Amino acid sequence: MTDIKSFKAFDADMKCRGFQYEVGKTYTHEGKVEECESGFHACESPLDVLRYYPLVGSRFAAVTQSGGTSKGESKIASARITVDAELQMPYFIKACVDWIKDRATTGNEANAATTGNWANAATTGDWANVATTGNEANAATTGDRANAATTGNRANAATTGDWANVATTGDRANAATTGNWANAATTGNEANAATTGDRSLAAALGRNSGAKASSGGAIMMVERSQDGSLLAVFASLVGENGIKPDVFYKLIDGKPVEVKK
Repeated sequence: MTDIKSFKAFDADMKCRGFQYEVGKTYTHEGKVEECESGFHACESPLDVLRYYPLVGSRFAAVTQSGGTSKGESKIASARITVDAELQMPYFIKACVDWIKDRATTGNEANAATTGNWANAATTGDWANVATTGNEANAATTGDRANAATTGNRANAATTGDWANVATTGDRANAATTGNWANAATTGNEANAATTGDRSLAAALGRNSGAKASSGGAIMMVERSQDGSLLAVFASLVGENGIKPDVFYKLIDGKPVEVKK
C-alpha cells in the first residue's frame, strides 16, 4: 500500500478524540479499519480538516498514513499514522492555498485560488473554499463551512456562512466572519479580526492589531514590541472583563483598550 500524505488537526493538547499524539511518532491500530468507525483519521485536503476542527484554537500537522485504509468523502482512516511535522497557522494556510490552485470557483465544494497581486477570488457554495497569495488579493466566501484564507499584505478575507473560518497572514490584511462558529484570525501587523456570529472567536496575533466579537463570542489579542517580540496576551469572552459586544479592542500596556474603526 502506497503511503498517503495527509493533514490532521488536534485540540490544543495535541489530542484527537482523547487520543494523545506527538510529533515524530508512529501509531498503529490493531483490527478493522473503517472510515468514521475505527483507525486513525486524516484528510488529504487541508481544507477538509476544517470541517472537523476550527481554524482558531486547533493545532495542525502533516501526517503520513499507511497500512490498510478506508476512504470516505472527506477523510481517510488508516491502520498506521505518522505525525511528520506540526504546521503553524501560516504554513497550514499555505498548504490550503497550494491545494486549491486551478480549481473551480462556483458550486458546493468548488474551491478557488489566486496567486497574483490584486487578483481576487470568491466562492458562493457550501464547503467551497477560497485562498489568495498575492498582495491586495482579497478572498471571500458565502457558504457554510466555506473557508477563506489570504497570505499577502493588504489581502483581506471574509466569510458569511456558519462554521466558515477565515485567516490572513499579511500586514494590514483584515479578517471578518458573520456566521455562527465561524472564527477569524490574523497574524499580520495592523491586521484586524472581527466576528459577528455566536460562539465565534476573533484572534488578532500581529503587532498593532485589534479584535472584536459579538455577544456569545470571544476575542484574543497580543501585544508586541517594534521588533515583534511578544509582550502580553489577552483573551476573554464577550461580556466578561469589561469586553463589550461589537467593539474593537487593542492590547495596550497589557490591557484591552477600545478603539474606533
